[in-house]
Amino acid sequence: MVPIVGFVGGGRVARILLAGWLHAGKTFQEVRVCDPDSSAIERLKFFGTSIVKSATPEDVAKSPVVFLAVHPPVMEKVCRELAAHVTHETVVVSLAPKVTFARLREWLGGHSALVRAIPNAGSYVGKGFNPICIESSLSEKQREEVLTLFGALGTLVTVNEELLEAYAIVTGMGPTYFWPQLFELRSFLRERGLPDDAIHVALGEMLQGALSVMFESSLSEEQIMDLIPVKPLADIEPSLRESYHTRLREFLVKLRPQ
Repeated sequence: MVPIVGFVGGGRVARILLAGWLHAGKTFQEVRVCDPDSSAIERLKFFGTSIVKSATPEDVAKSPVVFLAVHPPVMEKVCRELAAHVTHETVVVSLAPKVTFARLREWLGGHSALVRAIPNAGSYVGKGFNPICIESSLSEKQREEVLTLFGALGTLVTVNEELLEAYAIVTGMGPTYFWPQLFELRSFLRERGLPDDAIHVALGEMLQGALSVMFESSLSEEQIMDLIPVKPLADIEPSLRESYHTRLREFLVKLRPQ
């Protein structure tokens, strides 16, 4: 693990990564964070009061690995602020969809030690699925450092850059498609008197089994759906499918690099 990491942006994504590294037992000498919201940095100190430091863009840029944990609309501004301070030894990791390597190089004044990644909420507890794309200009040492950082967060897969936005739809945003339903199921089961440890097992095993049937049974979609004789939500299933069909495609269009 690198001794120092830097973050531009101390919000949700920074919390996920720091929590995941803490869960994995990974430590740093220092975590430098640049964020205009001082309360965001204070919240991050939960993950290591003595190592999380408020920093300027120049200080962050001097870290061996710098994470751009900001939304696409402000990425250009952030990169141009860092451009004068990054060196060839600095690995810059963009955690946002939509902004390509070509744009990042342009805004960072030609800097090419770049990585793009799509963080996943499961990384918070070391169960993430994180697709990343690594520029060939990274040295072997830099590449290994990046792989070690993301490998500590769960499952890591390297992908082609043009696939990252599609991965963002399924891995980065995927839990939101199911969590509301699962929380409602948990609430219902609690009402029926099941303890949380039993609910954990029941939901976990059900989901694993459902995925296994989907990918391992060789059955068609119609045959799989027919395995459940009673469907309490059958009347709203068409509207759910239509929402998936239209909204995900519309959102992917918004994520496509410009």
